[in-house]
Amino acid sequence: MPALSTLRNIPPNENSDLPVSTRIELALNEWKAAKGTLSVNKAAHRYGLYISTLRKRILGGRSRKEYDEARQKLTVQEELSLKGWILYLIEGGFPLLVN
Repeated sequence: MPALSTLRNIPPNENSDLPVSTRIELALNEWKAAKGTLSVNKAAHRYGLYISTLRKRILGGRSRKEYDEARQKLTVQEELSLKGWILYLIEGGFPLLVN
């Protein structure tokens, strides 16, 4: 069973329609700009985030996208290169076969 602190409801606010990654960046930027006058709790609440999520990012945690990219077999550049090569072969009329 999850800890009780993870079951708290996040109140909806005017920023709730934004993607979570955008809200995290906005809260992080506002917290940094406040230079100690805005608590992590208030910044998280203002953007409808869990306090722990914002705190982890402040302490240098990576976003889900950055974490997932680090675990992939191919880099983003390698994926783009492979995609370009496949499209080139298709345009040339070569069948795509996996052996």
